[in-house]
Amino acid sequence: MEETPEMRRRLHWLVGIITFLFYCGITFTIMLDEKPDARKVTEAVYGTRPFGLPWQVVHVVVFALLFAPLPVLLISAIRIFVGSRMMDRPVSGVLSFLVHYRVLIAVPQLRPHVCRVTIVSLGYLFLLFVWIVFTAVKGI
Repeated sequence: MEETPEMRRRLHWLVGIITFLFYCGITFTIMLDEKPDARKVTEAVYGTRPFGLPWQVVHVVVFALLFAPLPVLLISAIRIFVGSRMMDRPVSGVLSFLVHYRVLIAVPQLRPHVCRVTIVSLGYLFLLFVWIVFTAVKGI
């Protein structure tokens, strides 16, 4: 069977949906295994009823929003990995990605994927910084 663009698009959607559901399932599992210390921290972060909703609902929505870009990141990372192997510049991790960044960004077929990975990674670093400042201000 020959691979068509339609099959590839369906596969990307399928991988994205499965990955997203997997990460949301992890969130539900963590919530079900609720420990008293974890409940204190989540109530300190969200309050008892943020936006008039139970904190569990807000927690799931926040994690779903955080996990939403991960399927795109995963597909782009796989394409970068395969494309770099074809160029004889194998990317096996973050450090080799940074070392070969100039070469990877210069390849027209890999440029959109490299830019996507870079933007999503910088976005996550920004969110990490905001989270650290937020918890420091709240004294958690």
